[in-house]
Amino acid sequence: YTLRVDLRWTWGPGMPTRLTKSEISKLAPTAAPYEVRDEDVTGLLIRVEPGGTRSWFYSYRVAGRRNRLR
Repeated sequence: YTLRVDLRWTWGPGMPTRLTKSEISKLAPTAAPYEVRDEDVTGLLIRVEPGGTRSWFYSYRVAGRRNRLR
């Protein structure tokens, strides 16, 4: 049994930050998609796609299962 974790969504450009209007406007697209989590609101994050699309998500757990609202 091997546990595989995709670290692209945890470190790098996706470090927690206060998601203000000015900080969101600074998020530039990269070659790979990345996520930035809000440091004030647990579970709130924004995903930036290579084409520049930004999508909001809310990540939460129920009974140990990770769920995500878009």
